[in-house]
Amino acid sequence: MSIKVIYRNLNRKDAKAVARLACLELCHTDPLYKYMCMTEADILPFFRVYIKTIISHKLSIGAFDRKTGRLYGFVLCSHANKQLHRDVIDGLNPIKLNRILRIMDKVKDLGKGSEEAELFESSVLVELAVSERCLSDTPVDRELCLRVHQKARNLGKAVLSVATAFDSQALLRLGNGRVLKSISYKTYKDKDGTSPFKEMPEPDVNIEFWVLSDVGFGKPSSL
Repeated sequence: MSIKVIYRNLNRKDAKAVARLACLELCHTDPLYKYMCMTEADILPFFRVYIKTIISHKLSIGAFDRKTGRLYGFVLCSHANKQLHRDVIDGLNPIKLNRILRIMDKVKDLGKGSEEAELFESSVLVELAVSERCLSDTPVDRELCLRVHQKARNLGKAVLSVATAFDSQALLRLGNGRVLKSISYKTYKDKDGTSPFKEMPEPDVNIEFWVLSDVGFGKPSSL
């Protein structure tokens, strides 16, 4: 696939295209959204608002077609120590979506006073990384990751990310990162005491929170 791509920082005007691509890909590829049978209509209202909040941190990057402006992929990042004030939006979400968001919040809860919690406070958090399926694990996908790591290095910060799927976790294990926290889908309890993901099919058995390393990634093509 021969395409000419331009990489740039995302702004609020990009939020609509980012939300559309996020919803399309999450519903088809992410084990949590697939298990909950979420549709694009279910999650688009949330992501339209949430993405604007994340973009305001000025850390997010997108890959666009140089001629048409089509969005091929993006990495949404936030300062981990700045709250995204999601509570108001959560009150409008479908119950199934909030269950997904709560387990993701839980795996990022490292406990106060720990070494990991201190690391969290001074890190860049990858909130969402999505590319069109045909571009997964391609130079476009990798270039987006490179640029996020470059931003973090410039700020003197580590990069943290949640991995929901076995395949993505396996890829991370090939690098130099490490797992900060892992939660079993089978044994996880939601706030109402239920186990909403207890029948998650293998090989997706855990949700993991990682500190990533950019060692071995190389340098972005240009910044």
